[in-house]
Amino acid sequence: MESVRKKSPFTRTLNHLIELCPVGYKLPFIEAIIVYGLDGVEIELQGRTYELFLQAKGES
Repeated sequence: MESVRKKSPFTRTLNHLIELCPVGYKLPFIEAIIVYGLDGVEIELQGRTYELFLQAKGES
């Protein structure tokens, strides 16, 4: 798959959202951010993790 972007910015706000993510969901959350940032694909998340993802998505 060809990526949409070559890079995606990492900001303090994004770092803050990662810190707010429940511990057991951090890895899927971070993977979702990376995949969305590079390929524009949304990985399915639920609950608080999805809410944080929407905030991160709005920032990019």
